[in-house]
Amino acid sequence: MFFLISFNWTNAYINKQLSHTFANKFFVKFSSSPFTSSPEHVEAQHSTFHKELKKRGIEVKIGHTFKRYANGIAIETDERHVKRIAEIEHVESVEPVVDVKIDY
Repeated sequence: MFFLISFNWTNAYINKQLSHTFANKFFVKFSSSPFTSSPEHVEAQHSTFHKELKKRGIEVKIGHTFKRYANGIAIETDERHVKRIAEIEHVESVEPVVDVKIDY
């Protein structure tokens, strides 16, 4: 499961031995910030992304969508599609989803 977590880095450390990447799960970050763009613009980027996936025949399983504090979508897809997804308009980056254990 993918979560956006806000925490104080001075009180936490990452246990790197337990961190790993989930196979075929990625976070697609869009170019506009939800803090400086209108909700309609953010929604338009999500809509364009879905249309382009269908147009290009890229199969993905959509996870969580983020529109308020981040602008992106968690997806599950075959690794071979990542480069094609990164070429879609408004996509800023496609990053692997990583499991991180945080001890306080």
